[in-house]
Amino acid sequence: MSVKEAVDESGFLLCKGDRQEPFSISYISSIATATGYGVEPNMSCLNPDRRSIDLTITQQGYPIIQDLKVQAKCTYYHQPKGDYLPFTIKKKNFNEIKNNRNPHILVVANVPRDSSDWVKYNLGSTELKNNCYWYSLRGLADLEKGSVELKIPLVQRFDSMQLSRLMNLLGEGKFLSFDNQVIDA
Repeated sequence: MSVKEAVDESGFLLCKGDRQEPFSISYISSIATATGYGVEPNMSCLNPDRRSIDLTITQQGYPIIQDLKVQAKCTYYHQPKGDYLPFTIKKKNFNEIKNNRNPHILVVANVPRDSSDWVKYNLGSTELKNNCYWYSLRGLADLEKGSVELKIPLVQRFDSMQLSRLMNLLGEGKFLSFDNQVIDA
């Protein structure tokens, strides 16, 4: 049975909005684990998204052990424009990510509108659609009210190479600002 058939036949499955965050967390976890890093989900019983931290990516073996906090989001509404992905973020999440004293990034999964296209099964593989992109809010001014549209560069695809770059910087006590400048973590 295909994903589409299962979705169409059952009235008991989660709605699309309730599937987006778990999908993005699974995508991020898959990349981090395949790259060799640990993943710790935020398991707060009362509110798993209380401080805009959905999961923590961990590393071992550096003189300075630093973890990377991640806020996971998922969108089918926002589509890439030119060389960036526009993404609207609310004040609460923006300020919590920006002001976290630990290194903290936003990772947005950009998925097809039809949720039956999010995962493709082939004879020898399973493919997650489409991509995730990361963004650091360090160095930006606090958001006073409402929300803001971020322009996440498409070159900041959340993949093994980019994650290793971020984690290596953390191992050196460094991090990246919103404009990709190396700063103290």
